[in-house]
Amino acid sequence: MKYLFLLFFLFLLLNKIIGLNNNSENTKKQNISDWIFNRHGHNFKNKTKESEDTKTKCVYCQNPTIELTGGKIEGRISFVAGKNKPAIVFEGIPFSEPPIGKLRFLPLKEKKPWNGILNTTKYSAACLSNTTSTRSPQKYISEDCIYINIFTSPKCLKNKNCPILFYIHGGGFAYDSATMFNDTQIIQKYSSDGIIFVIPAYRLGVFGLLDLGNDKVVKRNLAMHDIIFALEWVQKEIYNFGGNNKRITAMGNSAGASALMYLCGSPAVREGLFQQAFISSGVPFFRKDANLKQSFALLEHFNCLRDNSTNKTFSDKQKVECLRKIDSLDLLRQQQYNENFDIVFSGPESDTEILPFDNYVHLLRNWKPIPLMITTTIIEFDRWSDDRLDKECFKATGTFGYYSLQSYNACFDRYKDEFNISTHMRVSYESLHSEAFLTSLVNTRFGGISYVGEFDI
Repeated sequence: MKYLFLLFFLFLLLNKIIGLNNNSENTKKQNISDWIFNRHGHNFKNKTKESEDTKTKCVYCQNPTIELTGGKIEGRISFVAGKNKPAIVFEGIPFSEPPIGKLRFLPLKEKKPWNGILNTTKYSAACLSNTTSTRSPQKYISEDCIYINIFTSPKCLKNKNCPILFYIHGGGFAYDSATMFNDTQIIQKYSSDGIIFVIPAYRLGVFGLLDLGNDKVVKRNLAMHDIIFALEWVQKEIYNFGGNNKRITAMGNSAGASALMYLCGSPAVREGLFQQAFISSGVPFFRKDANLKQSFALLEHFNCLRDNSTNKTFSDKQKVECLRKIDSLDLLRQQQYNENFDIVFSGPESDTEILPFDNYVHLLRNWKPIPLMITTTIIEFDRWSDDRLDKECFKATGTFGYYSLQSYNACFDRYKDEFNISTHMRVSYESLHSEAFLTSLVNTRFGGISYVGEFDI
């Protein structure tokens, strides 16, 4: 009897232990479920189908991978406060071969296929920028910078029909980058609402604007070629990110807006590359040989202009081969030094492919009508100095096709005695607003829809 009681007691104790272990396992599962719920905003316990539950957990608990033409890439899941909808972020996607070494100063080449899964969870380096005209230095810069960043969502990946905002960054074609923006704001304003946000990089300064006087050896306006190349890549690949390539809105601010204005009138841009345009504070000033002086100043400094022993001028091919041997940071430093003497790369210029026009008015004759939003701000150019009236009158009159000294003098006389606002700001302000109005008017008359606005900033 004594032993029977002892066996019964051991049986109860064993049951208790087993029960505790089961409860411990259940608690562990509950904790995991609660963590998923709190972290991701989804209560998987309410799922009725095991397959759906597994699929959802896979989307939210593992870095997503997608397959592009060249191979597979891995992104990351990102959440922001106040939004229970996650974004799927791919940063640093290579959309061309790096334009370095022998590929420096050449149009972009298609990225070669790769093996394995490419990690695209962090930004690449920004394109080289070191100029006297910016207060926006980038943390990491490199000549190997041609990458694209894409913010999408699980909804888009599932439906494959989301609209795309293709954003061209500003910076005077000399600074700023595709890596400087706030991820949280992009996710809050776009990705979480089912809009795919795309930011491409493009070459800046000497690397994107070198001019040898023709387009035979080095194409002028390589920066613009880069942007068009990025748009073509998006057309081909955006479906893999859940986008509809017939729902692309191209948007640009400042220099990015100017680039977009050029694209809308360029014969190099095929129909349907993007379907809508949002132009914000664009300054569409370009002219012939705008970057020739800075280009030849660099050639001269680095002894790439002529053979010093014979004093024979190098061919264009020899000039480029010489510049390709110069360290990228040395080119950048000398570019900045030259700016102290008003020798600058001023942005895109007239060429034979993208901008075969004398000025913006001529470009407007080739404008392709499109649903268009064009905006300005109340105060533009508020950080410039007050000694630029002569330059601004030169730019403003040239933009509208007036090149005579009489036109320049009329502009200068109109603004020289006004002191209620910085004089150069006034002429730039009125010129920019005139360009916006003229652009919207032409777009409407050619059959497009135009919306014009002004921000109170």
